[in-house]
Amino acid sequence: MTRRGWRKLRSPVVRFLPAALAWAVLIELGLRCLPLRVLARWLGVRLALAGEAAQGLELRLQGHQRLATADANAWYATYVVMRRWPFGGDGKCLRETLLAACMLRHLQPSVAIGVAKLDGAFRAHAWLLIDDFVLDATAGAYVPLRGWTG
Repeated sequence: MTRRGWRKLRSPVVRFLPAALAWAVLIELGLRCLPLRVLARWLGVRLALAGEAAQGLELRLQGHQRLATADANAWYATYVVMRRWPFGGDGKCLRETLLAACMLRHLQPSVAIGVAKLDGAFRAHAWLLIDDFVLDATAGAYVPLRGWTG
């Protein structure tokens, strides 16, 4: 491991890694066994309706810049865990969004899901809304699902 890597391990993010890993395991099991709306309710996470998700996109992208330091560290811990997560392939956004929502549950986040046609193929994406701020710069390319009930 490089010197820079060791510095990151000693950073304040480290204290959030065990919780992030434990939640990631529970979320993975839940995604395989439960409908999304049931899993979200069990995790204490709110699913955004299409209107809320669209309004959040119009209001502000990159809401993570408004997070307090401890919340930003918790959010970064989800990034660290999910970048090494062996399940989900390229489509880890739902897992990462649910995990971030669990780690930041005290901020009452909402999980939004949308679709887009990129490079001739339909793609789905999930992102997090906190106080009408979107924690994902790529969410603007997606249209929130309408009439979606989970």
